[in-house]
Amino acid sequence: MGHIMVKTLKYGFYTLLGLIILIAIALFLMTTVIDANRFKQPLQSSMSMMIGRDVQIQGNIDWRIYPWLGLSAQKVAIANPQAFDEKTFATVESADLNIRLVPLIRGNIQVANITLEKPMIKLIINAQGNNNWDDFGKENQRPIEDQAISQESTAESTDSETESGYFDLGSIKIAEINLKQAQLILDNQQTQQTVQLEDFNLFSKNIAFNQLIPLDLSFAFQATENNRTILAGTLTFGGELGIDEEIAQNQGSILDDIKLVGDIEIKPLAFEKLSIDNLSTKIDIEDNMIILEPMQIDLYQGQANGSLIINLSKEVPFYALSENIQNIQAGPLFADTTGTAHIDGTANATLELSARGKDTKTIMDSLNGNIKFKFSEGELLGVDVPYLINWASAVLNQDTMPKQEADGKGTAFGILMGTADIEDGMINNTELNLTSSYYQINGEGTVNLRDKAVDYKLQAEILNLDDDNPFQKIQQALGGNIPFVINGDIEQLRVQPDFPMIIQARAGSEIRVQVKELFDEDKLKEVSEKAKEILNRFTQ
Repeated sequence: MGHIMVKTLKYGFYTLLGLIILIAIALFLMTTVIDANRFKQPLQSSMSMMIGRDVQIQGNIDWRIYPWLGLSAQKVAIANPQAFDEKTFATVESADLNIRLVPLIRGNIQVANITLEKPMIKLIINAQGNNNWDDFGKENQRPIEDQAISQESTAESTDSETESGYFDLGSIKIAEINLKQAQLILDNQQTQQTVQLEDFNLFSKNIAFNQLIPLDLSFAFQATENNRTILAGTLTFGGELGIDEEIAQNQGSILDDIKLVGDIEIKPLAFEKLSIDNLSTKIDIEDNMIILEPMQIDLYQGQANGSLIINLSKEVPFYALSENIQNIQAGPLFADTTGTAHIDGTANATLELSARGKDTKTIMDSLNGNIKFKFSEGELLGVDVPYLINWASAVLNQDTMPKQEADGKGTAFGILMGTADIEDGMINNTELNLTSSYYQINGEGTVNLRDKAVDYKLQAEILNLDDDNPFQKIQQALGGNIPFVINGDIEQLRVQPDFPMIIQARAGSEIRVQVKELFDEDKLKEVSEKAKEILNRFTQ
């Protein structure tokens, strides 16, 4: 009896094995003999029904069974909704997918590779404010009879997936994913803004949720507004990415369930008129915290080294910037960032800044920190100290105001240095010193970043003057220094003598002259001695 059972099991096993071999041979012959393009139309219809958009496979399709269940398609196009003038939402030059069959039956998705060549997606917000992606996959895009079938199947599949955990995100594994020369476009026709990612290349392997996976990507980007480029550059990244499987249920920030660590390089980078040769940094994103450190920026023949921390865990983001600036050419930098260069020269500085806010204004209004700066071998552009001295002399002596040169001559210096504290968007520059071969200028002032108001009071001393030099008398009459002010809007500064100080000095000079005329020198000495005697009596 036992011998018969063993033989029965033996023959049964051989029979089953034979059936499997026959099925495998049949599947192999089917995939090699039968042209997959015969099923192109049903495949297009199924995909169209699934996503609610017309899908066209304009090239060939191919399939395979062994060793992976695979499908390839050429020249795939997905249509836009009918309300949009542009007919195409997305295209793929070539798509290739290979997936293991047996794990799929068990509810585990194990993909050998996904390769997309030259995929293109164009997201549009039209002039009426409607976009071309909100309806993606919605039932109202399908024929009514298809909707009914789809709703029934969706309900059944949802129930079965809920009960059995079928297609749990944690079970998805992809051996390799490769995007080649992808393109993503966002066209906002309401605001006339566009964002383009070009030549987007991405490679990753051993992909699964809840673990770090290797990631390499590169792309060129450009943002425009009213056909004017406001941001452009080329980015490369190499590092690791981790995505929590709970990301699908997350209703908050996507950064709650993402960890990213690696190296970023952007070169070149243009923001408005600001030009950066190279930006390289290590990046660490976790728990809604973005840390860029160390960060190196090469710009305007110099370099900035430091760190940037962005904390997005609260409702209002927090920013902290620490920078050490070395040998940057200040004139071109200020001209490109503010539109006007008030200082030229080689800049060195240290910055420790922090702020909170969701927009530029709020960030500038909340800016705090401190700055130490030093400019070497430069020029105060638009500040003509000799002209200011002549102007002050004219006011002091009640002469005709001197004529200024039309080109707005500047003042060269050897060193310009100072320190400033920043509190709630107000820069308080308590120490400002300029030295040159001819002048020594000291002063202090404020810059209000909220309304761009500048207010500085400065004292200029002319160096190495002879006693008979007319400027020496002017300088002595003004107490040893010639006062002037810089104030107004940061883009339209006014530079002029400090008239109240000069008028006060002139009034004092006139009083001294009148007193001298009333009392001769001997009489003044006698009055002074009498005053001292009276004072001594009261103090004894």
